[in-house]
Amino acid sequence: MSKSAALGQALGALFTKRRSASISLIDPLRANKIALHPYLRHSASSPAMYLDLRLNPSTLRFRALERPINEWDLTRFACEPPLAHMRLYNAHFPWFVDVESGNPAGVTLHELFAAIYASMMMPITQADFWNNEMDESVRERIGLAWAQRCADEEERSRGVRRVDFLMGRVVMEGLAKGKDGSWEMRLRKL
Repeated sequence: MSKSAALGQALGALFTKRRSASISLIDPLRANKIALHPYLRHSASSPAMYLDLRLNPSTLRFRALERPINEWDLTRFACEPPLAHMRLYNAHFPWFVDVESGNPAGVTLHELFAAIYASMMMPITQADFWNNEMDESVRERIGLAWAQRCADEEERSRGVRRVDFLMGRVVMEGLAKGKDGSWEMRLRKL
């Protein structure tokens, strides 16, 4: 088995055990009528957005805007019709990102990116790092991602963060519809 296949198998086992079974978050009849905001819709040929998940969301850029993003841009709803809750996932990230709206009308772009950032910057636990599904080579790659992310000793002292589990797949290019009313974060390597 190749190193890449072994890594995928180890991470796949980790992800399936860490995530609980997902219940449908959206009525199946309503799911087909929900559309992501154009700023979020992933397209492989022309990504809708660019966000380095290791950095503050203030670095976010939307392809459709030829200017810096302002506060008003982020007050828009992430979906139409708006949803009060969104669940995000990625095959390389062993946690869900649950986004709750503070507004009864629905999740805004600001709430979405704030929840993603909070999840990515969360310190991992010993159990996350020393689990039976990961071997030493995966831990080494996570450690390398941590070392590359940390600019100084102060940041290194804060330890490994969830974003380091992405092992370089840190550029978010948009979202795509997933299963059971969830949304897949489309990521690529930096």
